[in-house]
Amino acid sequence: MVVNRLLKQPNNDYTQLWLQTMTYRVDKEAKKSPYTNDLCKIVMGKKVNLWNMDWLKDEFKQKFPIARICNKKKLQESDSEIRFKQRENYTETAKVIRTM
Repeated sequence: MVVNRLLKQPNNDYTQLWLQTMTYRVDKEAKKSPYTNDLCKIVMGKKVNLWNMDWLKDEFKQKFPIARICNKKKLQESDSEIRFKQRENYTETAKVIRTM
């Protein structure tokens, strides 16, 4: 499967985010996701500790809106069809990464 092959590549965080835009609905129905990126986990509704917040007071930790990072309304409106602009953005980013 293409997804599995891409996920085995090193430094694949951006790839995971991009692939999840295509597979989200299928993953949600299956209640299973192949993505290990913390942002992908938040999209799937899992609780993730993105930042070290040990230095914050407990009242701030509890109120920190990590779940709001994901716009649920936009997520519901999304589909697995890749729009030309999305593909163009991904291609441009991949070119930049290759030249680094």
